[in-house]
Amino acid sequence: MANKPDRSPALEAFGRLLDIMDDLRAQCPWDKVQTEQTLRILTIEETYELADAIDAGDWPELGKELGDLFLHLVFYSKIASEQGHFDVADVLHGVCDKLVRGHPHIYGDVHEELDELRTAPSEAAAEEEFGDLLFALVNYARHRGWDPEQSLAQANDKFLKRFKAMEALLAARGEPNAKQSLEVWDALWNQVKRNEN
Repeated sequence: MANKPDRSPALEAFGRLLDIMDDLRAQCPWDKVQTEQTLRILTIEETYELADAIDAGDWPELGKELGDLFLHLVFYSKIASEQGHFDVADVLHGVCDKLVRGHPHIYGDVHEELDELRTAPSEAAAEEEFGDLLFALVNYARHRGWDPEQSLAQANDKFLKRFKAMEALLAARGEPNAKQSLEVWDALWNQVKRNEN
């Protein structure tokens, strides 16, 4: 599985833009009084300038215009956050969620597959939906940069460790494994999990 690229320079630059926006909104007389309405025409102008740079094939100018649009997007998000509507994180998560939902062939839709499994009309349909759910989970892991096989191996190791701890609790009580009810096993499982924290 290919490694994800190093995002730290981009995240640092975006954080710097957010910090500057906070400073400008707090200290600059012009930036303090801007609203979504006063910015609207300026955003349209910046968009046309971006289109001109694209048409001209002018990559340096294109980069500058993208920066101007980034500023406007952050500006609108800042205004919205001040009014309690949403913030820049909400905006970014919203578009990310939209992209993931729109590309189930890449990311899978775990929630949708789980709902379909729960409402499957028959055992055969449920088994088919279970396969779809596993496929969606593997795609989701790939999207997050995780190795599904390694994740499953870690889960198996954790389960085995917990089960051995449960057996040790029973042995300390002098009680045999085979005669325990599901309720006892559930209680032991929860106790072992609590002891891990």
